[in-house]
Amino acid sequence: MRLTARCAVFACASLLTVEAMAALVKYKDWDQSPEAVYLATDDEKKAWKAVASDEEAEKFLKLFWARRDPDLKTPPNEYRLQFDALVAEGDKLFTIQGKKRGSLTERGKVLALLGAPKDIIRETGSTGGSISAVAPEAGFGASSPSAQSVILRFKYVALAANGGKDIDVRIDADRLGNERVLDSSTVKKLTEKAAAMALVNPKLTQETLPVYMTKEEFAKQQQAASDAAAEAARGPAFEAPLRAQLEKILSGEPDAKVTIFGFAYRDGATRLALQAFVPGGSATAAGSRWAILARTKDGKDAARKLEAATFGKLGNDAFADVSLALDPGQYDLAIALLDAAGGATVESKQAVTVEALPTVFAASRLLVAATDIDAPGAKAEDPFVISTRKFVTKPAGLTKTDGLSYAVRIYNPTIDPSGKLWLKRKLTVKPKGAPEMDIPSAPDEPTPAPVTKDGAVVVDIAGAVVDADLGKYFASGDYELRLTVVDGFAPAGTAPLLLKAPFRLVDGGAKK
Repeated sequence: MRLTARCAVFACASLLTVEAMAALVKYKDWDQSPEAVYLATDDEKKAWKAVASDEEAEKFLKLFWARRDPDLKTPPNEYRLQFDALVAEGDKLFTIQGKKRGSLTERGKVLALLGAPKDIIRETGSTGGSISAVAPEAGFGASSPSAQSVILRFKYVALAANGGKDIDVRIDADRLGNERVLDSSTVKKLTEKAAAMALVNPKLTQETLPVYMTKEEFAKQQQAASDAAAEAARGPAFEAPLRAQLEKILSGEPDAKVTIFGFAYRDGATRLALQAFVPGGSATAAGSRWAILARTKDGKDAARKLEAATFGKLGNDAFADVSLALDPGQYDLAIALLDAAGGATVESKQAVTVEALPTVFAASRLLVAATDIDAPGAKAEDPFVISTRKFVTKPAGLTKTDGLSYAVRIYNPTIDPSGKLWLKRKLTVKPKGAPEMDIPSAPDEPTPAPVTKDGAVVVDIAGAVVDADLGKYFASGDYELRLTVVDGFAPAGTAPLLLKAPFRLVDGGAKK
């Protein structure tokens, strides 16, 4: 009975082993692979014997390779990539047809563990037989049946496993698969040390194993991060009611209730300056905000702006302006100047084209303003600050008490050898249906060019046709301000810039 019981237990154990091995399909021969033979520790070999399925094998191998990953913070395992490439090269160069994988030969082992040598030199061997069939690029090549064996000398420079010193590893081999490692005790120590050096995370466990991603998962994560960063750069997400309000503006008809002026900067950056004029200074209390949505022509958000509005005073009136960074292109803008309760003091829909930094002599559009005032402490990139002056516009039209100011940005004028610019301007005003009128102005003198180490030459030109009381000089009606800018030092054939900007004078007034 005792013998029968023992046999029954043995039979069950054998059955379990067969079932476990049967569950290993993809990885059933892993223990014979180069990584198992060369890299696995005794504990890992013991642990592998307990692996009962491909699923368990995959968990085992994730931990196995993670322990040999020089940088656990990055998804690629640099050591595994190198090891697999060396194994593939060993199979290519040293495989003995019908007998053994090339990576499992002594030559393949040296290559896999010590890495690619600086050179492999073929020398005459000492044993009888023919040379093994190997690739010419390794220094072997097929030989005649009478050829002797060869010694392959693997020349290593600054080998880490050898303390950073040079060493030659020599292996005597023939075409029948016979191999003999010369100075075998030294080579054995080197390969064992190299395998031990690869184990950089020996204490890693399944519980502390980093979560690795496939190449596709990593690429997807990187794309998602890039998309999220691009979305954040577009500006804050609008709450549903505000977005609906801006969407409604976009569905309406275009208008010019807000002045928009585009700039390009020396470094290629482009932005829009937006300004709203508020007659009587209404809705300028704390809590007022700009809400702006810029959309591409295919309906995608390009930029969003939601920030507190800061007002300036102009007599009894007020104005507010803001900058919006946009790449060159065509956009539809929904603009709202909101009061503290969220109601719109000003709403505007406009189609705009943001021009890239010109590479030739060119200009921004011509800006017409009701006045320009001192702007102490303002920065050059502040909206509507041009030539250290703040320009205030009135989209609904200038009144008889206003002035008439203008500004323009000139790109890439010629600098003479002395470092000066020779820009000349001519101003005219053309009433609708009447002849053009010259505006007297002082002669332009050469001016020092702005200091620039790289990027375009950018110069702002600004001035006033009338400081105030425009109604004393012009009757109410529609006009066009025209500015001609000549580059006086430009090569022959450079055309002048002719810039035009309409304006309207309301409330009447007598001509001078």
